[in-house]
Amino acid sequence: MTDRFRLIYLKSTELEKDCPDKKRPFYEEKSNRSSASLKNPTPKSHITREILRQAKADLKHPDPKVRILAVKFYLEQSHLSIAMPLLQEILSDSDSGVRAEALSTLITFGNPIVSPFLKKHLRDPDPEVSMVALRGMFQFKRRWI
Repeated sequence: MTDRFRLIYLKSTELEKDCPDKKRPFYEEKSNRSSASLKNPTPKSHITREILRQAKADLKHPDPKVRILAVKFYLEQSHLSIAMPLLQEILSDSDSGVRAEALSTLITFGNPIVSPFLKKHLRDPDPEVSMVALRGMFQFKRRWI
């Protein structure tokens, strides 16, 4: 029952993002204030803890599709300091799609700290994972030049 609710919830949030006429929830609204706390939200909030708990549970799910969704919808939206340990752990997953999605999420953070993970996965046995790692290396190379 909870898996069904989670999938319905994820689909419904995607539908809300597609409709520009609807008012966004308060946590998605962007503010023009230049407060440092708004630019870098604290990872200790109740919502963040709950999302992190759900992500940890989904990353242990036996279905690789659920693990991929957890990486896409939970960890990609999180702060790097929160997502990094979970992504490091999931990079050793047996499913190549999960590894590729985790690498792709690491690339979206744009932090050069992830380059050792990209270098390591250039030699991954699955071509999809090694292509994602190579694409990430090229993106970081452009940023460094």
